Amino acid sequence: MKNEQVVYIYMDDSGRLSHADKCCSYGGVYFKNTSDRDNFKRHYIDVINTSKCNFCDSDNTICDKNCPEIKSHTTNNKFRRRIVNLIKNSPYANSYATTIYTRDIPTDVLNVKHSRGRRTDYYQKRIIKEIVKKLISEGVINPYKKLKLVIRIDESPRATNGIYDLKESIIEEFIYGITNFDYGCTFAPILFGGFDLDLRYVDSKKETLVQASDFFVGYVNATLLWKTKKERLSFVDVQLFF
Repeated sequence: MKNEQVVYIYMDDSGRLSHADKCCSYGGVYFKNTSDRDNFKRHYIDVINTSKCNFCDSDNTICDKNCPEIKSHTTNNKFRRRIVNLIKNSPYANSYATTIYTRDIPTDVLNVKHSRGRRTDYYQKRIIKEIVKKLISEGVINPYKKLKLVIRIDESPRATNGIYDLKESIIEEFIYGITNFDYGCTFAPILFGGFDLDLRYVDSKKETLVQASDFFVGYVNATLLWKTKKERLSFVDVQLFF
């Protein structure tokens, strides 16, 4: 539809929400419109198609073209930097990440699967909201016109406490605002013209831009592992720390 406001967010994770890891991150790429998404996707696929045979264990002489997914951990540093630079320098793609320092999370939260699931949903919602707020401040999103937000997240075993569902939580906070009685604070709504949220958990092998997000968030998390403090990375367009 002409003049329709559509924003796309693709997300993967790196590290574990566990005291065994110093930090974990959720992040990837987002796009301000359909044209930007499609242009970047073409460039990314071109890079992957010209390089994927270098990371395949199959005998090239009997290749059946059924290529395995190229993931960050199955490539090398040079190729990972190439993908990250493609994202950083692209006129079409924008990047984001939220990083959680696990030492600050109580053990009783991390030891309960439902509580971890709830925390994960919260961190993901916060960074998604930060992206939308940034696009509103830039004039990309008019909050008084209908917004369609398309989100694709790498699927993984998930569990919440039955109350806290990511999609419903985003809709509630963006449209109606919420009050946190535990902390005595209120968050006002940010969208006033209609909101269509298309959020799905997907197999990254079938979603090219979730694959690109895997490279980016893996690079962010690996970089922050070597930092001695929470330090914003200049190449990340939207970033949060917890």
